[in-house]
Amino acid sequence: GQFNQKKINEIAKECLFKMIDTMSDKVQMALTTFNTQWNLVISLSPKSELKSISNIINNIKQDGGTDLTVALDGAAKCLDESTAKFKRVIIITDGWDNKTTFMDLARKLNEKNILITILSIDPFANSSVYDKLCELKGCNYYFILNERDMEKYLIHQFNYICFPRNDLL
Repeated sequence: GQFNQKKINEIAKECLFKMIDTMSDKVQMALTTFNTQWNLVISLSPKSELKSISNIINNIKQDGGTDLTVALDGAAKCLDESTAKFKRVIIITDGWDNKTTFMDLARKLNEKNILITILSIDPFANSSVYDKLCELKGCNYYFILNERDMEKYLIHQFNYICFPRNDLL
């Protein structure tokens, strides 16, 4: 069935745990939270170091607005340090940013070969905002409306979503 509105924060955390479980050992991940400003929760770390952060993830509270420009800006700053050939930003959101200003930043990141995936956990979110994102090479969005979607995108299709081109692995 559909997720209960109150559970969005819990679903986001479950998504995060599933992503960490699914990651290969070669992958590094940073974690930021965002509303009207971004906050670094975990700097870029390998999977082995992420296993011990479940308490940090569990303490993340849902509050404030949904400004995807702020989210992208925080992610870009985390990735500045990285020398990885392949970089992807994954944003887990309730999807309620109705401004399209984030697309300017998304284009700039895309020109630097940083790919973006947005996972929206609200069926009533403004999908027209995200349709523009899909015009960028390698960028995409998915609605996660139930447990089955979460399994599908974060376990079964995770590597395909995150590493669509094998030459980048």
